[in-house]
Amino acid sequence: MDIKQEKENLLEKLYYGDLFPTKEIPNDKEYFKLLAEISDYTERIKENSEVRQIFNELMEKIAVKEGMEAENQFQLGFKMATKLIIEGMK
Repeated sequence: MDIKQEKENLLEKLYYGDLFPTKEIPNDKEYFKLLAEISDYTERIKENSEVRQIFNELMEKIAVKEGMEAENQFQLGFKMATKLIIEGMK
């Protein structure tokens, strides 16, 4: 596949909503080890009904915070990429 065709495919995927970079997860042993540890902590917390409600509220707040951070990081990355492209065209 040449660069022009790859560009067109990428733009087409973006236009039709078929591009999901946020769905990609690291393929790394450390990442999966961390997921397992988080799952273990989550299960232990859920066993305690007194803590469960506070934990659920905390997780909701963290999810909102992480969503805001992810959006900001995407915007910063996109801006940086366009600046690099412009610089490369000079």
